[in-house]
Amino acid sequence: MGATHQALSYASTDRLTLDLQGNSIAYNQAGFSTYDASLGVAKDAWLATFYGQNLTNTVADLLTNYGQFVKAETINRPRTLGVNFAYKF
Repeated sequence: MGATHQALSYASTDRLTLDLQGNSIAYNQAGFSTYDASLGVAKDAWLATFYGQNLTNTVADLLTNYGQFVKAETINRPRTLGVNFAYKF
């Protein structure tokens, strides 16, 4: 089980540059938390692992920039659930 938390941050330290609408490009990025978990079961040579990432399906703004005269946001991956199977021989 794991958790990640990121507090409020700014996308840039440049508070002087403005976008085309006159807003600072030091965009405010809200804080967020994500949670991951996994559970495995093994018997003899077999192994099955069940996992989940971003279990609360939080949409987080990881990066906001204005590099090509348009506001672009990079977000985190959505909830991901999966199963891994393995066999040792």
